[in-house]
Amino acid sequence: MQQKDTVIFNLNKALQLEYFDVFSYPREANLIKDNVIKSKFEEFGLMEIRHADLLSQRILALGGKPIWDFHLLQGENDLKKIISRHIDYEQRAIDFYADLIKEVDGQTRIFLRGIKSEEEAHLSQLKEFFNSLK
Repeated sequence: MQQKDTVIFNLNKALQLEYFDVFSYPREANLIKDNVIKSKFEEFGLMEIRHADLLSQRILALGGKPIWDFHLLQGENDLKKIISRHIDYEQRAIDFYADLIKEVDGQTRIFLRGIKSEEEAHLSQLKEFFNSLK
């Protein structure tokens, strides 16, 4: 199991991953004309907010301070490129959580598994959307 400072550091890295999507999903939902995809992007954005809240609460519970440091990418108007980028980001988040789950205490592991599971559902839905656009 990782030292508490390392866990806090890694939870802050996860927080940064989540905050990219907190801002990009809703912003991009406004650009999407397909109502089904638009609705899912709005839903995913709300889920990412919850993930960020859970991560910050766990950081605080471990005695750390959430670091609200994030970087927005340039906007994109092409739906295939938007979805492709989110597929990449969701996969990176899933991989990060999978590695982190192996290294943390039981309580942190439980909520990280929940977040990872939701990210896997996002990834699956995004892949379906991407394949439907071909």
